[in-house]
Formats: sequence, structure tokens, C-alpha cells
Amino acid sequence: MSKVQTAAFNLVLRDCTIPYQINYSLTALHFCLNLFQLFILPLCLLPRSVWWGLCIIPIALMNNPFWALIHEAIHELLSRNPRVNLIVGRALGICFGSPFHVLRLTHLSHHKFNRSPLEKGTEIYNPREVSRLAAGIKYFFYILCGLYLLEIFSTLLFFLPSRIFERMRKQVMLTGNTQEKWLANKFSDAKRLREIRVDGIAICLVFTLSAMCYREHWPLFVGLLMARTFLISLMDNVYHYGTPLNVTISALNLSTARICLARFFISISIECIIPIPIFRGKVYPKYSRVKPISLIADFGRLSCGSFMGPRHCPIFSCKPQTNGLRPQAIRIRDREANLSCPFTPHTW
Repeated sequence: MSKVQTAAFNLVLRDCTIPYQINYSLTALHFCLNLFQLFILPLCLLPRSVWWGLCIIPIALMNNPFWALIHEAIHELLSRNPRVNLIVGRALGICFGSPFHVLRLTHLSHHKFNRSPLEKGTEIYNPREVSRLAAGIKYFFYILCGLYLLEIFSTLLFFLPSRIFERMRKQVMLTGNTQEKWLANKFSDAKRLREIRVDGIAICLVFTLSAMCYREHWPLFVGLLMARTFLISLMDNVYHYGTPLNVTISALNLSTARICLARFFISISIECIIPIPIFRGKVYPKYSRVKPISLIADFGRLSCGSFMGPRHCPIFSCKPQTNGLRPQAIRIRDREANLSCPFTPHTW
């Protein structure tokens, strides 16, 4: 972190009391839940009665709080000790099914390029390059299952021979967009790659052994993975759907009725815990004119609203205006418009 980022981070810690003890308790709870559903349930309970399989339903509803806990580790807010934060984060990532460094860097790139036309997996699309039908197919695949599948199967890339992986990484550095280049640069660290491969092997071992434990009850194992795939993918973009573009702190805080069980599941994740205090002129005075985008939205209404499908980005025009410009000048103009941003994205 730079000095400015460190000062901002210390400001957040001063203004917000982070419940470390609760984090530790939730960590133990989720480790126990994953141990139960992956091994104890198929080995000890299902042989007695198949009705024990109903336990998967309430456990499935804990997938988003599970991700919220990993989210705390990603932002180094799970523990005061950075080493403990990393170790616990890696262990949680193994239970989640994807290496912690993959989750961390892709999530940090989301914060860096949030609501930018560069970000992948959002409802934004360019009508000049793709039809609404094609954008809709891609968008709904992403929110129904694509995000989690991408997090899982992208791990296979890190097991490619070093020469091939390095060639692919350099190719992305040359031809990718700004976000892809940022990620490719972060994945150049040898120690980080080694830890990703170790975590990947552990993930394969854990889930293979769990599948073997389920044996004839394998549909239940597939069901718990499908539930995680759906819930994690669906909730990924809900916090940002329809929020202002080109403002990296655009996000929604979700609310629901007190009597609704969903209140517990969404109250754990604090999407804007870091950006909000920073953009009040305390750390970055020149951005004091920028209001924090942290609106309250109903959980159920917004979750259903995300199924309205993709939206074309307002900065794109379906009918390009040439204004007498040559083709090369038009491409430069459009590229600058696509990358325009009212302020520099933060680098969390």
C-alpha cells in the first residue's frame, strides 16, 4: 500500500469497529459446515436415512455469508495478523473451491474497474459490437452459473506448463484491455503462482474425496455444488446492477424486512466498508465533490430486477457520429470515451 492508501485504511479502522472475534467465530462455523456437508453427512448420516440430505438446504443458504467471510479476508479485515489472514483466507478458499489468490485478485480488479465498460460480467454491453440477444445470453449465463464456474475452472490455467502459461500471460499483457493487463501482471509473481497450484491440488483432493464419500448419493453432492454455483453467481452483480457508470464506488447496500431470514444472510457482507469514508474529503480533498454512491435497495426487488437483463452503456451510440473524422481518429475518440472516468479508480 502507498502512504495515502495506508492513511485511508487507518481512517476506516478508526471510524469502524471491526468485529474480529465474530470473524473468528464465523470462520469456525463455516469450517464446521463444510466439514459436515462434505464428509460427515455422506459417511455417518446418509447411510442411516436419506432424509438427512435435507440438511443441505439450510447449509446452501449459507453460501453467500461464506463468500462474505472470504470477502473480509480479501480486504485483510478478517484478522489483525496479516499472516493469519492469508492462511485462513487460503483455507476458506479451498473449502469454497477456488484458490484464495485467484479470488482476491479478481475481486480487487472488480473494485478497481467497477462500473467501467472494461469490467466483465456486468449488465453493460456495447450495441455496436454485440446484439442485445447475444449480450443477454452471456449475461444470464454469467449470473446463473458462469461466475462460480469461471472461478473454479480458471484454476486449471495455472497448471499449464510454465512456458505455455508465461506465453499466454505475455500475450494478455500485449493485447488485453487495462483490467486484463492488470491481472496478468499480478499473476507474474512466482510465489503467488506456487501457492495457487498448492491450493488447487488441495481443492481437487478435498472435493474428489467428498464425491467418493457420497457414492450412491452422488445427486446430493451435485445438488450442493449446483446450489453454491447459482447463489454465488446470482448475488455477484446484484449490489451494482443499474448503479451509475464510471464511478468505481457505485454500489447498493441491500435491506429487507426484519422478520425475513434473508436479513441475516445479507447483513454480514458490507460492500462499501472501505470506499465510503475515503470520499468525504478527509483523505482525498480533490474528490470531495464526489458523493459516495451507497444507496439502500430492497433485497428481493433488486434480486428480481437483475433478471431484467443487460443494458447498453449510455456512452455508446448505436449510430456512430463521424463528424467528418477519419476512421483512425474515430477509433481513438471511441476508445477515449470508453475509458473515460470522472476520477482515478482506487487501487484496493
